[in-house]
Amino acid sequence: MSSFEESLRQRLAATRQALAAAQRDGDHFGVQTHASEAEELERLGAAHGVVVTPEPADGPAVEGEAG
Repeated sequence: MSSFEESLRQRLAATRQALAAAQRDGDHFGVQTHASEAEELERLGAAHGVVVTPEPADGPAVEGEAG
């Protein structure tokens, strides 16, 4: 795994955890902010061949690399 991919996966996992916390706390601004950041990280990954999957109900998930 490249350092880019590893960093992306770590950032996405942290963002998804922050999103879950904001949802749990009823922080609507935090939910919007973290959801936007997660979407941007997913787009960045896709642009560089890193395949990420939507977060399942039981927590974050990131799949293997494409190409």
